[in-house]
Amino acid sequence: MTDEYLPKTHQKTVLLNRSTVVPKSRTSLYNVSTSVSRLSGSGFFDPSVYSKMSNAGISDFRGNREKEKREMQGLNERLASYIEKVRFLEAQNKRLEAENEALRNRKQEDWKPIRDMYEGELNQCRELLKQMSTEKGVNEGRLAGMQDEIRALKEL
Repeated sequence: MTDEYLPKTHQKTVLLNRSTVVPKSRTSLYNVSTSVSRLSGSGFFDPSVYSKMSNAGISDFRGNREKEKREMQGLNERLASYIEKVRFLEAQNKRLEAENEALRNRKQEDWKPIRDMYEGELNQCRELLKQMSTEKGVNEGRLAGMQDEIRALKEL
């Protein structure tokens, strides 16, 4: 293109150099630099327009940066609470596993007195059942005999 088609009043070139520096630390800092150089060439806007556009871009960038920072802080807090909860649950799980293992390793002798007591009661119940069965048989025999006597007396 030739210069005859371009406006002759403001022949300048505006260069915007933006560089971003992100350190490896937790909080990132952004270094934004702008430079305006007037070189030969053509421009469509007045330098103040570029300055306003650049400042608007920087403020947008800073606003986005602050928003991202707040989001990251919120996410970091959520992550910290999840990690804390996981650690608590792991400790509780470890305690329950130790308790379970202790109960499993308990010797049979600990249960022997209880087992002996219930086995004694069970044997007593079995003896009582035998006695009652015997009594029932005897009583059923007597009942049958008495019913025969009643029938015989009714026939007389």
